[in-house]
Amino acid sequence: MRLPKEMPKKLEKLINIHADLAGNIGNLKTMNPEGYCKVALMEALKIVTRGTRLEGEALALIATCSEVFDEED
Repeated sequence: MRLPKEMPKKLEKLINIHADLAGNIGNLKTMNPEGYCKVALMEALKIVTRGTRLEGEALALIATCSEVFDEED
């Protein structure tokens, strides 16, 4: 896939999230790779829906999931 010279901001942010995630879970000392994945997915959902009609519902979904994740800890 060939990217345009000026990469769209959302795509750039998603690539950065993925790179950070890969680095975090690639570390053999990482105790909770699932936690890093959850955070990365929630951040990605925020980014792709930002400024769209879906943003409110995405934020509500993230809030609900965050409550469940917090209860698990």
